[in-house]
Amino acid sequence: DPRGRFCAKPWRELELRPDLSAHACCPSWLTVPIGQADGSGGSGFWNSPAAKAIRRSVLDGSFTWCSRLHCPHLSAERLPERAAVSDRELVAIIEDEVTEVDAGPRRVLLNYDRSCNLACPSCRRERIVADQTERLRLDEVADRVVLPLLRAARMVKVTGSGDPFASAHFRRLLKQLDRQSYPRLRLQLQTNGLLCDERAWDELDLEGRVDALWVSIDAAEADTYAVIRRHGDWQRLRANLDFMARLRARGGVREWRLDFVVQTLNYAEMPAAAELARSLGAD
Repeated sequence: DPRGRFCAKPWRELELRPDLSAHACCPSWLTVPIGQADGSGGSGFWNSPAAKAIRRSVLDGSFTWCSRLHCPHLSAERLPERAAVSDRELVAIIEDEVTEVDAGPRRVLLNYDRSCNLACPSCRRERIVADQTERLRLDEVADRVVLPLLRAARMVKVTGSGDPFASAHFRRLLKQLDRQSYPRLRLQLQTNGLLCDERAWDELDLEGRVDALWVSIDAAEADTYAVIRRHGDWQRLRANLDFMARLRARGGVREWRLDFVVQTLNYAEMPAAAELARSLGAD
């Protein structure tokens, strides 16, 4: 029973999906979008009727639009009691029952370009790379919608839909998020690691700006990796992991995590993958 509890996500987070739908939370947990980020209406979706209805459902304790099965915060009863909320801004939201937010989202999750250099069976059947027409369309959306949103944001995640280093669009976007124009913005990068090397790190000027670097490896041995990661290169990944280990050791990134999607072909390598993470000094 979520009554008496509070979730800040609808007031502070925004996720953009491959169909350019905008969501106030993970779409697997809250399926109803709050609007479209295709550029036609700017960022008006942030305070759309759907966004206000979702916030209202949190305030009245019904959590009508949220999945109590799939949301880990609801299913594990991890949401804080309202009385325990100490953030002054959130306390005011609760007390005044605020559903329209003047400020934009603090954290923006960019999951709308599916471009990737791999075709992993757990994700897709074939390699997906945006063509020039699609890239130009996404670049226009970024210029009209995404970049203005990020001016007030504190955190941006790139990407849960593909790979940030394999996406020409996301590489362009990361270059636009320079230190001078976005001095407060921190980055969270989710990647398969094959293109995350020292050259890319320097080219995109990422040193000291990345809060979290999440690398999905899904194997601990070359033979298994070759099957699970189509078009992958285990030796290249290992070399890049060594680079990331040095990066973490010198404080070039605040958090470094290795991810492992458990499958029939790789479950026996879970202990070895954990040991690999320990040996490299991953968090």
